[in-house]
Amino acid sequence: MLDVRSGAVAPLTTSDATDNAPAFSPDGRFVAFVSTRDGARDIYKLDVATGAVTRLTTGLDVWAQPSWSPNGLLLLFSAKEKGRDQVFVVGTDGAGLRRLTGGP
Repeated sequence: MLDVRSGAVAPLTTSDATDNAPAFSPDGRFVAFVSTRDGARDIYKLDVATGAVTRLTTGLDVWAQPSWSPNGLLLLFSAKEKGRDQVFVVGTDGAGLRRLTGGP
């Protein structure tokens, strides 16, 4: 994060894992990102004000940056399921994970 007044830069996350593919929520309060902090590449949400991190998916092999819905209630992303690339959506509270595609 960049402090505009001082010019100081500080990381948003401090995990030793790979944290990447950040996407700010429409209101700027949260950042969704992909991380390996629990073993697999999953989606996490960071509260910018508090630094609290919430895991939103479990055991998926996420390979694309999450995208926020315009109302900030859903995240769309790509992941592998049984070796196939699929498109998923999940609520920003981690509920309601759904696969939207079914083909190879």
